[in-house]
Amino acid sequence: MQRLHPSAAETIDAVLSWPVEWSALHGAAEIRYPVVKVVTRTGYSADKRVVQRTGTTYPAEGARGLVFPYTEAEMRSPRDNGFPTVAAQDAAHRMILEALRASPPKGLVLDLGAGNGLLLQRIADTFLRPVAGIEVDLRKAAKHPAIRAGDLRTVDLPTADTVVVSQRRFEEVPTLRAVVDQRARQVLVYSYDEPMFARVEQLERA
Repeated sequence: MQRLHPSAAETIDAVLSWPVEWSALHGAAEIRYPVVKVVTRTGYSADKRVVQRTGTTYPAEGARGLVFPYTEAEMRSPRDNGFPTVAAQDAAHRMILEALRASPPKGLVLDLGAGNGLLLQRIADTFLRPVAGIEVDLRKAAKHPAIRAGDLRTVDLPTADTVVVSQRRFEEVPTLRAVVDQRARQVLVYSYDEPMFARVEQLERA
């Protein structure tokens, strides 16, 4: 079997991480990426069918616009998640994903303080598990359909397999730890402050 050149594999990985929309109407399908649109044949449908996949990266040369997938560059601003650059954001998210690989989620993953949902999307894409988030900022919460706007001091948290939460949230809301311990099988606690860390704690419920 012929192996892909490393640069080709990297290109494929990059394209697969972009947002994409597939739509079909009257036997014609359109596949839209930020840099290209493909038109091809498909099964006939009298009504338009649309499937959208939110990406985790956006190409620098991608088009900008007001409709999906061309809005993704603005939606994924690292400033939404408290990072000065995309590189810093990516490094922090890799740390969390690596910690989760040591104890993969078995069910719903709940992110407390979800920002614009990029970390949630990366968890969903990596582990193929359902995700949900809580975010106090309404503007950020609106950027991902799995995020619910709410204040961690008052919101009723759902039961989840894995809770992802920063150490800072536990410090800001002293009662949060006890609630998380009752609602989750495990919790991934992380810190983006120095020293940075991410660790999974088992909270097996009886």
